[in-house]
Amino acid sequence: MGRRLLETAKAWSLAERFAINKLSERAIQLFLVSVLVFTALGTGLAFYVAKLLVRPLEQMEERMEQIARGNFAPLPEPKTRAQEPISLFRAFNRMIQELERRQDELVEPRKMAAIGTLTSGIAHELNNPLNNIPLTAEAMKEELAKLNQGELAEMAEDILSESERASEIVRDLLDFARSERPSLEEVNVGELLQQTLGLVSNQAAVANIEVEVRIEEGIPSIYGERRSLQQVFLNLFVNAIQAMPNGGNLTVRAHKVPGTRDVAVVVSDTGVGIPSEYLSRIFDPFFTTKEVGRGTGLGLTVAYGIVEKHGGKIEVESQVGRGTTFTVVLPHQIGVGG
Repeated sequence: MGRRLLETAKAWSLAERFAINKLSERAIQLFLVSVLVFTALGTGLAFYVAKLLVRPLEQMEERMEQIARGNFAPLPEPKTRAQEPISLFRAFNRMIQELERRQDELVEPRKMAAIGTLTSGIAHELNNPLNNIPLTAEAMKEELAKLNQGELAEMAEDILSESERASEIVRDLLDFARSERPSLEEVNVGELLQQTLGLVSNQAAVANIEVEVRIEEGIPSIYGERRSLQQVFLNLFVNAIQAMPNGGNLTVRAHKVPGTRDVAVVVSDTGVGIPSEYLSRIFDPFFTTKEVGRGTGLGLTVAYGIVEKHGGKIEVESQVGRGTTFTVVLPHQIGVGG
């Protein structure tokens, strides 16, 4: 009886252990299945949340970048039954409309102020030569019998000089007003810079200016309007020479912008420099720090417009007494890199 009792207890123990093992295996299986189910549900919920919230936010981020570039087109409302994204988009579109309205309110006075500044500048610049021409001609007429050949020649030269000055102002205005897209051709930047420096080599030599040219090997050609680009660099070279009345160094460097096919041209001088309070205005029409009669104040404005039409940018750094550096970055093609 004791033996049977032990055998029975042993059998019960084995049966219980087997049942417990089965329950443990089932519990582990249920746990793994539940983990998989919750993972699948979590992934599905994440995709749903991304579709419901993250994508609209990405669309808003893209549209904000477009707004920064001046595009105030409204966002289309998302196709969803959820009310929150729709309300968010409607509020965002109302904000865009308000921004556009405020922008128009701000731009209109600025346009009028710019027109006023431009008109005033034109009147001021043209007024001097147009006044001097009739005054000189009237003096010649009244004193004609008393003047000798040298005096007559000097007065005629004054008239021609003032006429040329007025013509230069009109030419610069026409260049400033040009709005057509540049006629593109392949331009070797190194050759263009060398040719343009050749135009001012005598002027630099007379002014006792040393010219240093450093053009990186293998820089890509750009596509642009050769004559206009030459006008940009000619203006920069002439400005640099005029900024060094007692001689100095003019350095011209050209190199490829790292990671792009853009080309950067750096023009540096060791001249008088530009005061910091004037740096933000040097590209404004008719603004100049030169003496009266040495410039129209449109050269850098025209240069700025030409570079912009080529999809590039022009920047300036200067320190009084140490010199000025202009950096012109031109893309390989218009609309690329700028």
